[in-house]
Amino acid sequence: MSVSQARFSDGYWPLRNRFAILVETHPWKDYPTRVRVTRNAIESPCWNWPPPNGAQWMAAARGADQRAARIGGTSVALAYANTDHVKTIDFRGYGYTRQASAISGGLATRYDNDDAAHLARAAARRSAPSIAVVAPRGGYIVPAADASWVGEKLALHGIASRLLASGNGAVDVEVFRATKAMLAPATFEGTPSARWRASGLPNAAPCSAGSAVRANRSGEIEARHDAARAART
Repeated sequence: MSVSQARFSDGYWPLRNRFAILVETHPWKDYPTRVRVTRNAIESPCWNWPPPNGAQWMAAARGADQRAARIGGTSVALAYANTDHVKTIDFRGYGYTRQASAISGGLATRYDNDDAAHLARAAARRSAPSIAVVAPRGGYIVPAADASWVGEKLALHGIASRLLASGNGAVDVEVFRATKAMLAPATFEGTPSARWRASGLPNAAPCSAGSAVRANRSGEIEARHDAARAART
């Protein structure tokens, strides 16, 4: 059991309060079989008409969206790890050997397609947050110089933001600065990922006209901005 990162489709959609299904057909099947099985999964009756509990599904999705709109000040999990709760399963596979690779110099797995085997494997049954942070109570401020292109990227993902029509003020914010960048100790399917260490520092950020605001609580940043501007006039 694992929780995918947001850069994978089956990890991205749960962050949008929608479930995702990863279809992986067996790599040792011939190509026409893999295409047929994938198509059967996509055209499953589950997706072709509303299931009996479709109304409950939609209500649950709307409720999750409403809670997400009030995420400010709450704990948000950024990464997950498996717990010690495992179960040994009888995994149907093939016999294999580990042999020295002439290419990498390390060990390579060689499967024997004629040696069907039942392999006892420990399968993780539960996962828990390994990294969690408290979401900003107000939201995020994007400086005017970057507001346009950042707003376009946010819109592609259906994330609402709005530009401040007036400025000349500043609000008290917490600024996160990366203090260290590290590559993960292992790649995932050949792709490396980075880990960051950051610290949050209190600061006063300018809110000039044209800055973009992504609010975690409706209107909170704008209210702080207006109060700060009024205090200086």
